[in-house]
Amino acid sequence: MSYQRRDNVEDKRGSSSSIASSTRTQLSQSQLSSASTEPKKPKANLTWVIIVLLILAICSSIFFFLQYQKSQDKLKNPNSAAQSQTQELIAKVAKLTDLPTGEPTVATVSDVTKLSSQTFFVNAKNGDKVLIYSSAKKAILYRPSTNKIINIAPLSISEQQP
Repeated sequence: MSYQRRDNVEDKRGSSSSIASSTRTQLSQSQLSSASTEPKKPKANLTWVIIVLLILAICSSIFFFLQYQKSQDKLKNPNSAAQSQTQELIAKVAKLTDLPTGEPTVATVSDVTKLSSQTFFVNAKNGDKVLIYSSAKKAILYRPSTNKIINIAPLSISEQQP
């Protein structure tokens, strides 16, 4: 009987080895199937990355092309560029105070030392803008860097007779 037991033990060992070998085969097949699907995922991700990069490149190209066209239009017609700057300046000053009707003459303070003798320009700095409304006889000194009105004064135009 003890001899039979060994056979039973060997049969059990043999069956366990066959189970182990079948498990190995299943594992290796599942590893192979998962290995074959893994390269597909990076290819799909790479495709999406390329598509997104192409869309970004196209959008940025369109944006810069439109900016180029605007700059070329300003170079072709400098009066419209100056007029648009004047309109922007008037809009900024209009938010700070009531403006007279009419189109102002706009000047930029370039050398404050030459204007220091005039009381209107006492607090002026280089780069300040002067809006002169001749019809309303009013002058406005505006500082774009701080978005403040520095001075508002009545305008006295002395007409020289020949």
